[in-house]
Amino acid sequence: MKGSVLFVDDERNVLQGLRRSLHQKRGDWDLHFACGAKEALCVIDEVNLDVVVTDMRMPEMNGAGVLAHVLRNQPAAVRFVLSGQSEHSATLDVAGVSHQFYSKPCDIRLLVTTIDGLLEHRAALPSGLVKAISAVQSLPATSADCLALQSALAGPSENDMAAVLAQVPGAAIKILQLTNSTYFGHAVEITSPAKAASMLGRSLVAELFDRGLLVTEEKVVCTEYCAGEPCTVTQDFSEDAELRKLVQSMLVLNGELGMVGNATDNIQGLHYLFALWGIPEKLLKGQEHPI
Repeated sequence: MKGSVLFVDDERNVLQGLRRSLHQKRGDWDLHFACGAKEALCVIDEVNLDVVVTDMRMPEMNGAGVLAHVLRNQPAAVRFVLSGQSEHSATLDVAGVSHQFYSKPCDIRLLVTTIDGLLEHRAALPSGLVKAISAVQSLPATSADCLALQSALAGPSENDMAAVLAQVPGAAIKILQLTNSTYFGHAVEITSPAKAASMLGRSLVAELFDRGLLVTEEKVVCTEYCAGEPCTVTQDFSEDAELRKLVQSMLVLNGELGMVGNATDNIQGLHYLFALWGIPEKLLKGQEHPI
């Protein structure tokens, strides 16, 4: 599948290795390589990109800064990290602006397969839907769910915290994203949100919640105007938390009210979200309520 892909690293030998490893993809991808953040920002500002893969530790600007620039300027792009060690604070920063984290050394075949799969997903979806889903940093949760999470995180039982988190679809999906990638340790295929929360631990989950990375409280701008000004409303999507409804609420949250599309688009969009965030797709197969 044709796509435009940028790789960013401040070590030229790493970029040369990537060039050699990706030689067979030259006919499929428009490949771009940037040595350092400064060069990367120029490419991002000048080239329409489908995928950006960046190192984290760079002298001019770290990978979180590069991907934040991508999110602001090309929100439809896939945003991956390919890095060795990363400081905890930097990893938290990049968890909000990236879709997956790959640790060096990385099996380049896995990365190629993942990118090809995402390009195929994107080609089958309306561009507005791709942009809306790719721009999502955390998923919506009702005010009641946010209060329940806050209470559980403050309580004495880690099991209770994990159980409550598993009942909030947006938080459950985010936790699965972070544990199926190498943000905070070795990636493992995990399909249980409660187990994923226990793996991360209360302290880290609480930090994610406090930073607004775990969920986004549902307060959206409606299409009606009150006294000539946009008014904010809270909409409850938690009853019968069907995941395609969750996708619809994501789009509302991102102001893409005209891009929600039909039910088929929403289901395909959900598959794209799971692929984008590296969550096992078997959670979606043959299940009306996978989470």
